[in-house]
Amino acid sequence: MLDLNRVILVLVLFWVSLPSIMAQETYRDNFSSVSYSNNDGSSSFSTNWAETNDGGTSPSAGRIQIVGSRLRFQNLDNATISRDLDLDGAFSATLTLDYDRTSGNERIRVELWDGTTYNEIASLNGDQSL
Repeated sequence: MLDLNRVILVLVLFWVSLPSIMAQETYRDNFSSVSYSNNDGSSSFSTNWAETNDGGTSPSAGRIQIVGSRLRFQNLDNATISRDLDLDGAFSATLTLDYDRTSGNERIRVELWDGTTYNEIASLNGDQSL
């Protein structure tokens, strides 16, 4: 049974400026369907969401899952989720997400891959926007 007292909402939106076309592209997942392959932006992600240390890859079960159009994290215990997108040729990118915590005290690290290593850009706790 899922503990709905520990829910965090994460919506992901990347704004990318590509110099070759001088346009603003978006990579977005609204989590509107229970699927790790949603592409709701003007560009598609390179991969689906991928879970690690969560006992499987189901978007409807485990510590990380999609519930009510939200990506939910519950008692993570080293579970992670990631998704790739191609920023080749971009000269800037902006990550935007909203999150809320209904209870609990865990923090969620937001990390971005620079081609060599992951770099923490934020530590989420409470209700805010990034």
